[in-house]
Amino acid sequence: MSQKLDLDFAPSQAFSLGRFTPVNLFTLLISLLIAIYVAITYKAIDAEYSKVQAQLTQMQPAKNLDELHTNIEKIPAAELKQISEITTDLTTPWEELFTELEQVDMQEIALLSLEPNKKKQQVILVGQAKNMQATLNYIEALEKLPMLSQVFLQKHNVDQLDPFKPVAFSIVARWS
Repeated sequence: MSQKLDLDFAPSQAFSLGRFTPVNLFTLLISLLIAIYVAITYKAIDAEYSKVQAQLTQMQPAKNLDELHTNIEKIPAAELKQISEITTDLTTPWEELFTELEQVDMQEIALLSLEPNKKKQQVILVGQAKNMQATLNYIEALEKLPMLSQVFLQKHNVDQLDPFKPVAFSIVARWS
């Protein structure tokens, strides 16, 4: 039972063909074939790109920018005024204004009408209150609203014939 002892005191060089196994050679061969395929594909794509680039440089633009003309029409003053009015109507914050006015819920006040003045950005509140103190409290509540400013009692009238002496009032407020 003796085994043959293989002692290699002078190993072969690291990259000699004797050290390659069949799996290593197969992997090397496949890698070379893939590299050649990639190189050929790259050359074909590069040639196609150069061809398309040359065609693009030869093409003329569809329209010359110097040939473009703009027609500027003057809008009549009546139309400008109408456009301005429509813009004012669309930008008036009606919903926010009504929401804030609804927040001031006072039992002693009956609000009868709202008369907006878009040009002055004002609203006239016409209503009736139980007494003068309720009217003044309502004005104070309106002054606290962030959307309203310059809240003033424009006119008031105490109904002397009525035993409860209600106050008819008109309040002017500016919205912002």
